[in-house]
Amino acid sequence: MRLPKTSWFPVIIGAIALIAITAPYLYVASAGGDEYVFGGFLLNPLDGNSYLAKIFQGWEGRWRNQLAYSAHPGEGAYINLYYLFLGHLARIIGIPLIYAFHGARVLGAALLMCMLWRFYCAIFPDQRPRRLAFALAALGSGLGWILIPFGSITSDLWVAEMYPYLSSATNPHFPLGLALMLWLISPGQAHRSWRHNILRVFLAWLLSVVSPFGLVVVLGVLGAQFVYQLSTRRAWQNLLDIRDEFAVLLPTLIGGLPAMLYYLWVARADPVIAAWNAQNVTPSPPLWDLLISLSPTLIFALVGVWLSYQRIRETSEVSQTHPQPRRLLVDFGSLALWNFEKIRAWFLKRKELSADAYQLTTILVIWAAMGLILVYLPLGLQRRFLMGLFIPLAGLAALGLEYLAARFSWSYRSWVILLFTLSIPTNLVISLTGFHGARTLEPMLYLAREEARALEWITESTPPDALILASPALGNFIPAHTGRRVIYGHPYETINAGQEKEAVEQLFEGALSPDERQSFLAERGVDYIFCGPREQELGDGCTDWDYEMIFSVGQVVIRMVGN
Repeated sequence: MRLPKTSWFPVIIGAIALIAITAPYLYVASAGGDEYVFGGFLLNPLDGNSYLAKIFQGWEGRWRNQLAYSAHPGEGAYINLYYLFLGHLARIIGIPLIYAFHGARVLGAALLMCMLWRFYCAIFPDQRPRRLAFALAALGSGLGWILIPFGSITSDLWVAEMYPYLSSATNPHFPLGLALMLWLISPGQAHRSWRHNILRVFLAWLLSVVSPFGLVVVLGVLGAQFVYQLSTRRAWQNLLDIRDEFAVLLPTLIGGLPAMLYYLWVARADPVIAAWNAQNVTPSPPLWDLLISLSPTLIFALVGVWLSYQRIRETSEVSQTHPQPRRLLVDFGSLALWNFEKIRAWFLKRKELSADAYQLTTILVIWAAMGLILVYLPLGLQRRFLMGLFIPLAGLAALGLEYLAARFSWSYRSWVILLFTLSIPTNLVISLTGFHGARTLEPMLYLAREEARALEWITESTPPDALILASPALGNFIPAHTGRRVIYGHPYETINAGQEKEAVEQLFEGALSPDERQSFLAERGVDYIFCGPREQELGDGCTDWDYEMIFSVGQVVIRMVGN
């Protein structure tokens, strides 16, 4: 596939997106003043800290990921390798771990912008729909902003993997995963060299490491395209298309399948990973939520689907004018005797005839349909299959808007203004939420300076395998900033999360007697107790606990448990 001549349009749109996902972090990081330290995450800090905890494990030299938010983490497994790699890289380069996180996030976002433009260039031969689809996918979102005054938080405000912009603003593995998906799905990659196939195998493996759910979507799309070619056209007439689809699907399977099989095996063989996987349930949003979160793009995309159907029908009608398979078999002998080039030309003409309908319609419709089907299958990880769904919908919306502009009296520019006026506000609200968090010094975003100093002491003065008792709120920060384990700190990565959270809260509320407390700490193997403002808010009991105080700064006290 050859890209069109250099255009400043994708550069400008991409630069706007990168600035928009970077500037709020720079502002919030400087807004804490002398009393507060920015924790490093604006969007979904709960998961953000868990990613940083994995990077910390890589910085320590590990390649097996353990559950840092559990008292009994097990032996670990070769999962979340991308974040472990970032930790190794941060240690080699000598940069802070949070810089590795955001550096990878911004670089992944830049790569995603490039792959978005490449993808739409392969789909659309004309500049206008290509530019609209790219700008909409890079900057757009849904109508969730309309329901905020009514107290409803829809998926476009928090399901980051569905949107390129929100993915890029949240973490490193979403934008990189989407970029790899786009490379693997983009049409026009058949008839390439063996080097290209080796690259496809490697990138499919990389996607299985970075985002296994993204690989499932890719295989679903490529598999559906293959079945489509088998079922909708006559086999002889479609021989080259079938071969091309298989030549793309096979190396993707070869590259991605080993890691996927390993994940399935370890989820059954390792009891700790099995327990984590059992509670790592991400159900799909209600249908009304999804419709609002994908509109108005979804509405224009439905028009695009209808237009795609019409084009496929036109292509099918045109194909009837070409030789039928039986007639073709009769003619093959005579053609081969005097001019083999006519056979080759006929196949190339058939392939060219179907290329427009294939590129402009099939890949977008199949991807959108695949995402909507997977998300409502009876599986525990339904929401994960929404990954990248906004991308094909943006392409179909560009087709639909072209039709509406030609069919109705409104100009093309008026339709575009309407679409972006409705699609941009949700992302603006998300950015403004970060600024509001900085102004109010939201506890999930900031650590008190005293807490930050205590975490530094823990990193420097405690064993790497130490287990620390802290409140659920601070327990989310400790593994990310110290690498030490906690009893509870994350609703998914803490085994038996509900019970552990309740037990920790009861401890700090003073609901247990001294003997019951000591028995609990000994059973879990707790080494240190963190007693700071967040813990004291639960009951103020930890200030009187009879354990040796080994660190104190301001309102923060760290005690050592003698087991």
